[in-house]
Amino acid sequence: MEEAVSEVVAEVPEVLDYSKLTIKERAALLPIPTDDYTAGYDAYCQRMGYTAEKMKSIRYKMTVYDEFLEEYNCRKNLGGIEEMRSMWRNRDKGAR
Repeated sequence: MEEAVSEVVAEVPEVLDYSKLTIKERAALLPIPTDDYTAGYDAYCQRMGYTAEKMKSIRYKMTVYDEFLEEYNCRKNLGGIEEMRSMWRNRDKGAR
């Protein structure tokens, strides 16, 4: 019985603490963002551990939103770079 429990525990993926990662590290781990800012902002707040209690201050909200935009833009740019690389790879394969 203990072996079965240890196997199940081993299969559970490790939960990342995104607040300890740099923006570039988070951008590399997360998928390219969609154009839905509201959903992206809500996911960012949840991922970073911002609760309703912490978000009571308007000044704090603006700081969090600025941080979100910085991460969002970094992810968007990284996604654009990956799309360009993919396009060039496909173009090079077609030329051969």
